[in-house]
Amino acid sequence: EYYKNIPPWSSIIEIVGRIEEIVALKEITFQKTGGKGTVFKFVIANDDGTRIQILSWDDEINRVIPFIIIGSTIHIDGAFSKPIDNKNRCYNSGSVDIELKVESNTKINVLERMSSREVSTLETFQYPLISIEDCEQYLQKKKNTQAII
Repeated sequence: EYYKNIPPWSSIIEIVGRIEEIVALKEITFQKTGGKGTVFKFVIANDDGTRIQILSWDDEINRVIPFIIIGSTIHIDGAFSKPIDNKNRCYNSGSVDIELKVESNTKINVLERMSSREVSTLETFQYPLISIEDCEQYLQKKKNTQAII
């Protein structure tokens, strides 16, 4: 329930969640200034499946990346909350109207790390070879993929 009630424009947000999604680094050009920046996004979820997107920009990225492993549970303290406007909603992978930004004072701790042994024991599923005409029945299902590189 806390995810849905995060106050906007606060720099003292403390949150715990399981990392569900990681988005590759992306270089952004800002329309107003023409300046460039690099953003790293990931999504955490709580036990009821509510998701919140977390952003890390430029100098904070290298500090954040070592903590971010799919399936791990992390504690974030001191993130900045920003409401998502309708114009930018399509860029958000969360399920709430707030995204969090990692600041220079934000602390991240791993509470439970997904290890390579745990990954190797995950259940596998053999997907059948199907024709294009039959693929519609599979499109409604969400597929999670995890790999160690």
